[in-house]
Amino acid sequence: MEQQVDEAPSEPGVYIMRDGKGKIIYVGKARNLKNRVKSYFAPSRRSDAKDALVNNVASLEYVVTGDESEAMILECDLIKKYQPKYNVAWKDSKSFPYIKVTLNEEIPRVFTTRELVEDGGKYFGPYTRFKRVKENLKYIRRLFGVCGSEAPVKLNSLKRPCLEYHIHNCSAPCTGRISREEYMRNIEQLLLFLAGDREELVEQLYLEMEKASQELRFEDAAKIRDRILGVERSIGRQKVLSTKFRDTDVIGLEKLGRRVCMVLLFLSMGRMVERKDFVREERGDAADEELISGFVKQFYVDAEVLPEKIIVERDFEDRELVEKWLEKKKGERVEIRTPITEDEENRVKYAKRMATLILNERRMKSELERELTLEAVRDLQHVLNLAESPRRIEAFDVSNIMGEDAVGSLIVFEEGRPKKEDYRRFKIKTVMGPDDPGMMGEIVHRRYRRLLEEGGKPPNLILVDGGKGQLSAAVKSLQDLGFSIPIMGLAKKFEDIYLPGRVEPINLPSDSKTLFLLKRVRDEAHRFALGYHKKLREKKLKQSVIEDIPGVGRKRRNELLKHFGSLENLKKATVEEIKAVPGISGDLAEKIYNRLKEF
Repeated sequence: MEQQVDEAPSEPGVYIMRDGKGKIIYVGKARNLKNRVKSYFAPSRRSDAKDALVNNVASLEYVVTGDESEAMILECDLIKKYQPKYNVAWKDSKSFPYIKVTLNEEIPRVFTTRELVEDGGKYFGPYTRFKRVKENLKYIRRLFGVCGSEAPVKLNSLKRPCLEYHIHNCSAPCTGRISREEYMRNIEQLLLFLAGDREELVEQLYLEMEKASQELRFEDAAKIRDRILGVERSIGRQKVLSTKFRDTDVIGLEKLGRRVCMVLLFLSMGRMVERKDFVREERGDAADEELISGFVKQFYVDAEVLPEKIIVERDFEDRELVEKWLEKKKGERVEIRTPITEDEENRVKYAKRMATLILNERRMKSELERELTLEAVRDLQHVLNLAESPRRIEAFDVSNIMGEDAVGSLIVFEEGRPKKEDYRRFKIKTVMGPDDPGMMGEIVHRRYRRLLEEGGKPPNLILVDGGKGQLSAAVKSLQDLGFSIPIMGLAKKFEDIYLPGRVEPINLPSDSKTLFLLKRVRDEAHRFALGYHKKLREKKLKQSVIEDIPGVGRKRRNELLKHFGSLENLKKATVEEIKAVPGISGDLAEKIYNRLKEF
């Protein structure tokens, strides 16, 4: 812990405290992470509340941010996501509010929201105080006369304006009191105002005022004059945050052992709006340039939104080729280059610093998990009174719906970690109807009959998902094959451990590391079995979609799938292409086409 405290960076950011089970118990922000974290462990500044927290801290993590404001927003997001035990003030807090303008509607509205949705709207913020946002919104609506309705409105859809019109907060486009052209001009001015382009807006308003005066529209000129005064009095500036727009991506790379971390910063108008990190195990000894090139190509191949430029710390061999590919994909140039300004250099350094912190965090987390897992494996040997350590655990589960599409799974853990190359799946062959114990007996028998035939080495422990019924069926299968392997059942409801020949189950404390390991193994077997069951069910459903069409039986279904290769290709086919399949008439082709369009 002293080492983790000493490793804290002297920069603004968020610190995350975890307990012995790896659960987040506290999230905090700081202008200087090192000073703040050290204060928790300084005896002179300890309190009862801090003692209660510090006594439960097993590990620390750090996330460096650009400034304290960004740290506060990240802190709020993490507290909302993880609900840490010792965070009282923020525990029930909501996300930060924004001002939204619904540009995708006939009559754009302006209102507050806490959710960013990619629906064509524009968002301004975030604000750290909801009261300030409400004040700004009230001022904005009065200044520009824009609608603040909770529900979408249509032009000239109402006969009478609402109260907001009478108190001068809305120009009532819903009743035709203002033309759509004039209303949209107000919206354009509102967007300039919110984006901080005050000089351009004032200049535009002066031109409008002069024009109104020349045309002897003195009342309109007076309204524009009042708007100019309102804009000039306003202070502060909010940057626009569009969920569809970013101008610059910055990529930073760091390595630690065989692990490589890429940190990707998304910038909009000079402000970081999002950060992503990617960690992978590097088997070879690839150069940094090769890793960056591979990452750029893999990440942007499926990207819906491309930036204007991508800043990378190192140039790479096929950069120009990648630029041409991205330009073709976007329809305009995407520049990839190394940093040339001090700000870009600092952004790359920040991304690299974050990558280092993430790798160190992963390393510490892996070491802690390994230590806890090995301890749990040793404790499991003691709990079950095993002759040797359960180094290799094989676990079984079955999945079905009332006996239909019944499958089983075998998963393997070695030294407390999944060994996925040894996973196996089974289709139930001999058991009919809803009989989970019978299915468990079948897959255990099939697994160890094959092991016997191949002369393989049995595991140190077998775990079956279920209680006495599943355990008894598995034990019988082992006895029939002449195996004597330690075996246990883990029932879901109360997490009871059942052993052969023991009447009462074993109950471990809910915070037991051994129970946590057993649940991980059991849940992984369940996940693997359920995934296979869903896959078979979806395949069966797809086949039945075609057969359910009047006039299409199994023979024609097979002809269609043979002709098009897959159901997905068939769904993309035209009526004429379907009609070309032997035995499919024009009317039937149209029925098939219309039916598949529903899915």
